[in-house]
Amino acid sequence: MPKLKREEWFDLGRRLDWTPSYVPRDELFPSYASDSSGVPTEDWESWDEPYKVSFREYVDTQRRKDEAIYGVKSAVGRSKFV
Repeated sequence: MPKLKREEWFDLGRRLDWTPSYVPRDELFPSYASDSSGVPTEDWESWDEPYKVSFREYVDTQRRKDEAIYGVKSAVGRSKFV
C-alpha cells in the first residue's frame, strides 16, 4: 500500500465529476433519486469538505480510541480488587 500523504492525492481523488454526453443530466440523475435541494451543479462540484479523512486515517484513529478505552476499562476492572 502506498504511503502517500493525504495532501498529495486528495484533490485528485475529489475530481471525479464528469459531463455526460449521451444522456441529459436530468435523465441521468432524476430529482426523485438525487435531490440536490436546489443547489446548482457547479456549486456541488466546487464544494470542499473541511474534514478530509482517508480510510487509513479513520482506521488509525479508531484503533487509538479502542486502545484508550480498553486501558480505562481494565483499570476500572482492577479497582474492584483493591
